[in-house]
Amino acid sequence: MGVSRVGRVRLALTITSAITALGLSACGEAAAPVCATCSGPDAGAQPLHGRLGAGLSLAQAGNVTWLAAFDRDFGALLVGEVRSDGSWSPIRVDAGGPNARGLSPALAVGPGGEPTVLYGAADGAVRLARRANGAWSHDEVRPANGIPYTHGSVAVDAAGGVHAAWSLPGGAGFTVASWASGGCRAPDGDTVREVRGDDMAAIGRPSDHFGGTVDLAISPSEAVVVAYHDRARGNLMLATCAHTALDLRVIDGEGERDTGDVGEWGSLSVDQESGRLGIAYHDRGRGLLRFVTSEQGEPLSLVIDDGSADGRAFARHVGQLSALAYEDDAPRVAYLDASRAEVRLASVDAFGTWRIATVGPFELGAPATLAVVALPGDRTRLASVRANGSLRFWDCEGMTCVAR
Repeated sequence: MGVSRVGRVRLALTITSAITALGLSACGEAAAPVCATCSGPDAGAQPLHGRLGAGLSLAQAGNVTWLAAFDRDFGALLVGEVRSDGSWSPIRVDAGGPNARGLSPALAVGPGGEPTVLYGAADGAVRLARRANGAWSHDEVRPANGIPYTHGSVAVDAAGGVHAAWSLPGGAGFTVASWASGGCRAPDGDTVREVRGDDMAAIGRPSDHFGGTVDLAISPSEAVVVAYHDRARGNLMLATCAHTALDLRVIDGEGERDTGDVGEWGSLSVDQESGRLGIAYHDRGRGLLRFVTSEQGEPLSLVIDDGSADGRAFARHVGQLSALAYEDDAPRVAYLDASRAEVRLASVDAFGTWRIATVGPFELGAPATLAVVALPGDRTRLASVRANGSLRFWDCEGMTCVAR
C-alpha cells in the first residue's frame, strides 16, 4: 500500500510558554477579512471569512499546494489552493457556528490529488472531510464528548485508504483509526483502536500523561506509525501498529543515556527514497531542535540547532513548532526560535550537511502555528498566521526565502 508522496501532513500546534495566542472574538472585529470562494446555493450569502486560529496544515499534489485552516471568528473549516504568488482561495467546507468546527485541521492529499481533512469541534466531536470529484462529504468519526478537540494527524495511502490519529482528553493517550483494507486494527478487529495507560505499563513505561501531540504516517511495510510525546516521562515515543499487533518504544529520552525532556512537537515523515522514518522534535530541557532517523535499524538522534549565538551554545531557546517534510531524500524542518521570535528553516544539502536560515519574523501575539511542505528542486513553502489573523507565506529556493 505505502504512502503517496503527496499524502503527508505537516501540522503545528499551540505553544503557550513563549507565545500568547489570541482568543475568539466577534466576527465584526476581524482584521483584513478575505472573501471566501464559496460553492452551493448559499454562495452569494456567505460572509467574509474572519481571522485564522492556531492549526495550519499544508499538503502538495503535483504543482498544487493545498492548505487547511480554522476560521476562529466564524467557527469554520477552510480549505483551498495556494497560488504561486502566495494568495489563497479558500472555501468554507464545514461551518459549525457556536459549536465551532475546523479545530486543529490535519490535511493529506491522496493519489487522485483530492484533499482529506481530519479536524475537531468545540463539543469534542472528531470529523473527517473528503473531496471527491470536486464535491465535499463529511463524517463524524467520534461523537461529541463535551471536551474540545485538541490535535490529530491524517495520511492517505496509495490505494486511497485513510488513516488517522487523534489525542484523547487529559493526556489519557490517543486513538488510531484505519478506514482501509490494511493499517491498524483493535484486538477485536475494529477499525478504531485506543492506546492508553495500560499499553504503556505493558512495556514498563507507565505514564499518566501522554499522546497530547501525535503525528502519523504509513511505513513502507504498510504499518501505521505514530510519533507521540510522553509528557509524564519526557520521552519521544513511536507506536507501530500492523493489523492487531501494537509495538510501543522509546525513541529518545529514557535509556542508557537519559537525554531529559524531549519529544514535544514531534513531526514524523517517511523518506520515500530510502523508506526511512524521520522525526523532528523539541528538546525542552536544553532548548534544542533535534532530528532522529534510523541507522542500521537503530535510532540515530542528531542536534540540528543548538541555539548558538555569539559563539555560545544554548544561548537561544529553539525548536518549538517543528514541522518536517521530505523531498528527494532530503529532510526539511521549519521551526520557531522563541528567543528571537523568528521562523527558521533547516535542510540537508547534497553533501549531507545541515544548513540553517532565518525565514522571517514570528509576530508576538499571533496564533502559534507553523506548517511546511517540500517542493521539488530544493524548494520549500512555509505558512503561519499573523497577529491580525491573516495568512503569511514564505517560498524558499535553497536557503533563500521570500515573503508572499
